[in-house]
Amino acid sequence: MTVYGLYSNIISSFIHFFVSYFLAVYLDLGMLGISLASCFHFFCRFFTLLLCLKVSGRFERCLVSITDADNFKNLKGQFMLSLSAASLGVWSWWAFDIFTLIASYMSIEDLAAQTVLRNIGLLTFMIPVGLSVSAVILVGNMIGAKNIRGAVIYAKMISLSGVIWAVGSVLFINALQG
Repeated sequence: MTVYGLYSNIISSFIHFFVSYFLAVYLDLGMLGISLASCFHFFCRFFTLLLCLKVSGRFERCLVSITDADNFKNLKGQFMLSLSAASLGVWSWWAFDIFTLIASYMSIEDLAAQTVLRNIGLLTFMIPVGLSVSAVILVGNMIGAKNIRGAVIYAKMISLSGVIWAVGSVLFINALQG
């Protein structure tokens, strides 16, 4: 169930806000405090998700020990699949980060412009990514429940949402250009 990930993110983000303030402002650690708080945030997300899964008891039969013999079969295939899946996400993140790194060697104005462009790019990029992930889950659940009509409705609605977001993003960016 994807709701456990939602709970984990909400709880961890709430904790992150207070830990960030405490470390960055109260202890006057600045950016070091923010980076420590972000590390703690990721740990909290992992721990709360693990706790939700453990408490629910629904996933006990699906948990596999790390020493299970099946884990070590076909390692090359598993590695190649995970490498290709990870690279899909990593290359898009690195594209944004590399341009920001390049801009950091230029003037402050160039870095500021790159930061604005990166945030606009992330705004136009991350919302559709979130919509597509939720659509994949919902369509998959409908197909698993043998509700093809519901799957088609979800697929059409997410396509419509994507088009609306794309048109809105283009209009917003054009309005910013003045």
